[in-house]
Amino acid sequence: MKKMIPFALISLASLLSSCTVSFGLSSKNTSSSKGDVSSEDKSSYVDSSSEGTPASSETSSSSSSKPVSSSKPTSSTTPLPSSSSAPTSSPIAASSSSSSSTSGYVPSGYSLKWSDEFEGSSLNSSYWTAQLGDGTDYGITGWGNSEAECYTANNATVGSGELKITAKKETASASGHSYNYTSSRLRTAGKITTTYGYVEARIKLPAIQGMWPAFWMLPEGTYQSKGWPTSGELDIMENKGREPNIVGGTTHSANDSYADVYHTESYTLSSSIENWHVYAMEWTSEAVKFSADGHVYNTVTRSTWVNGCSLYNGGPAPFNAPFHIILNLAVGGQYDGYQMPPDNFVSAAMEVDYVRIYQQ
Repeated sequence: MKKMIPFALISLASLLSSCTVSFGLSSKNTSSSKGDVSSEDKSSYVDSSSEGTPASSETSSSSSSKPVSSSKPTSSTTPLPSSSSAPTSSPIAASSSSSSSTSGYVPSGYSLKWSDEFEGSSLNSSYWTAQLGDGTDYGITGWGNSEAECYTANNATVGSGELKITAKKETASASGHSYNYTSSRLRTAGKITTTYGYVEARIKLPAIQGMWPAFWMLPEGTYQSKGWPTSGELDIMENKGREPNIVGGTTHSANDSYADVYHTESYTLSSSIENWHVYAMEWTSEAVKFSADGHVYNTVTRSTWVNGCSLYNGGPAPFNAPFHIILNLAVGGQYDGYQMPPDNFVSAAMEVDYVRIYQQ
């Protein structure tokens, strides 16, 4: 869960901030803060109350080569319009484009509306922007999570049909602070957004202590000008690097005191996170369903995320507005109790085959 992310403080102008990197290894950061390809199960998208292995659940209030079967679609897709207003229906017009090859997990009735297959040799700037530095220029030093890295654009590379976000042990500085790690954080804010739909990515993760990879979403605007967590957050996939086969999916909303109320469950994968897995979320006005390799392991209903909060007037707020996608690989931080990489850590990568948005 990405706690304390007041995105209302984040401005596009702040993207001009950056890290100054000194290449080469450095001593371990001691500050307190936040393989092989397996054969993939292409069974249908199912609610896995009995399928797979849900690892745990929690509700809280608080102040290599890719299989041929996964070939890329060749048809173009329709970019999603960006909007900060809460739509009364889907913000995407119907499109005739569709993928010639899907993961096999897309629920019935959905069609492809946008995707990035990461073809070519550079990140598509029409879709993605790199957020830089340590969060200080956004008013959230440590990105609100006591993260131990400095984000740069150089740690995100595209090649061989994949996006690679690499965390490295190297000295960097930002906003007068010094860091021993760098990484990248990418978002589609102001470029690609969706309200509702099935959002999916195929990802490999590093099974290394101190790594915190995430595939998640934040809203374009604010709900009643309240910021985070009142305006909501959708964590499609997060992982604690020291847990090599467990991932989690979470919603964040607020109570009447504007405190974070999160509904989370974790799931035990059939193989290591270092193998390719498909992480997804089906989002409607009535429920948010998180899945891994087609197995739904966390269903958060409207009444659950509203949680009696009078601010939401029974819902579906705050999850009825345009949200954008974020991909990042954090180091340390609150999510795993400030676990840091081992002393011999050099680098680790989060690899992304594709990101896709489907709508009904």
